[in-house]
Amino acid sequence: MRSRRSVAALAAAITAAGVVAVAVSGSATAAETVRVERGYSLPCIFHEVDYLPTEASIEALLDVPASGVLGRRSAPVAWQASGVVNLPEQASAAFAQAGATSVAARFTQHLIVDEARDGVSTITFSGETALTPGPLRVSGSGEIPGLLPTRAGEQVTAIKPAQFTVLLTPRKADGSPTAYGSFQVGCGSLTELEDWHRYDVVPAPTSAKHLVAASTRIAGGGTDLGVGGLAIREDHTGAVTGSLSLPRTGTATPPAYGFLPTTAKVLLTPGPITGRTAPATVTVPDLSILGMPLLKGATTCKSTTTLSFAADGGFTVGGGGTLIATYDLPAFTGCGSHDRLVTELFSRTGNTLTITTI
Repeated sequence: MRSRRSVAALAAAITAAGVVAVAVSGSATAAETVRVERGYSLPCIFHEVDYLPTEASIEALLDVPASGVLGRRSAPVAWQASGVVNLPEQASAAFAQAGATSVAARFTQHLIVDEARDGVSTITFSGETALTPGPLRVSGSGEIPGLLPTRAGEQVTAIKPAQFTVLLTPRKADGSPTAYGSFQVGCGSLTELEDWHRYDVVPAPTSAKHLVAASTRIAGGGTDLGVGGLAIREDHTGAVTGSLSLPRTGTATPPAYGFLPTTAKVLLTPGPITGRTAPATVTVPDLSILGMPLLKGATTCKSTTTLSFAADGGFTVGGGGTLIATYDLPAFTGCGSHDRLVTELFSRTGNTLTITTI
């Protein structure tokens, strides 16, 4: 393999345009490509002319994806190819006797793509040259549909050569065919040929959005945080990223000084989830003791922490489940003269946040 060069540069050296015989629709994803060079020759026979032995060969350049993602189609694969079939002197003389002045040749290379035996892409190119014995060469370029891997793994077969055919048509000066018509040169089997391209295929990233019910055990008691949203994504390495939105406040009732009835509003605001952790801020906007408000609509009375998540109940990205996070709360600041009181009420280790998809 060689790194990709400009398709246009090589295409300029190819005189005949190739024809893409199979086309499919679908989105293509950009990816790094590499250029592979493949070719082979096969023994052939002119059945129409005394079973004369000969040989045919094909050389192809393909710009293929360096790697794949399961279930995602690559960009179309650009190709350039040339083919040669040797025209024996006896065959050339027979064609000339039938009135031929030129020979048109069409090369077709079938390719098994993505290990799909029932789905074959085809490279076809053709040309016409003056009738002379010896090598008859034609070339072309085009595209085949992008690769669409059906399984993940290392060195998955992406392109494998299958049937190879050469169709010849001896033609008269006026362009009409001779009595030979169009006939296929019989060539040998391809069973011993190696794969033309293999690549590593990784599983597709998994992502999902869930509604979640959230609660936190804070200041020694349970606090319902209502309904929020969880967006989560897992890539092929298992790395998890996401976001958790908990816009509603919950009510906590930790007793002040151990015995005074206290009511507080609590807002837990997580930051981006990376792996199993996420930064978070806990804000206490409202606080009252014995019904007397000490804080009302405060936005700065807060403490920052880190949530450490662990899956429970068989949580999966696509199917959901339950996630439990633990977190410690250091001292609160921004509470005016009540920093110390709020800290005594809420700052402790071993708090938990439980979110369950609904």
